[in-house]
Amino acid sequence: MDELTGLFLTAAEEGDFAKLQQMYANNPELLMAQDRDGYTALHRAAYNDRIEICKWLLEKGADPEIRTCDGWTALHCAAFWANYEVVAILLRHGVDVNSRTEIRKVVFNYLFVLRQNCSFTSGN
Repeated sequence: MDELTGLFLTAAEEGDFAKLQQMYANNPELLMAQDRDGYTALHRAAYNDRIEICKWLLEKGADPEIRTCDGWTALHCAAFWANYEVVAILLRHGVDVNSRTEIRKVVFNYLFVLRQNCSFTSGN
């Protein structure tokens, strides 16, 4: 991964919207750039619950179906880390809810487990 890609992905992960926008303006192909594990800016924003950045990346044309080396989409990342608003944004964008990771996990598997854990810890 080159330095520019690393900076762009880090900006998405850390929520540095101004830096992300500036870098995109100068180099739009960064939108689809991936790290060595296959994560894009959208993956990183999704697992860090960067809601506005996820919306912006999708508006700019980020592909939510790009997979990591383990077969994870941005939806898998958001669901696994319980980032429900990002899950909702991705679902409204029409992502495939039946996509499986390399270990055959489906997004709904994560959502079910998360719901069960939330119910258990809240006493419901």
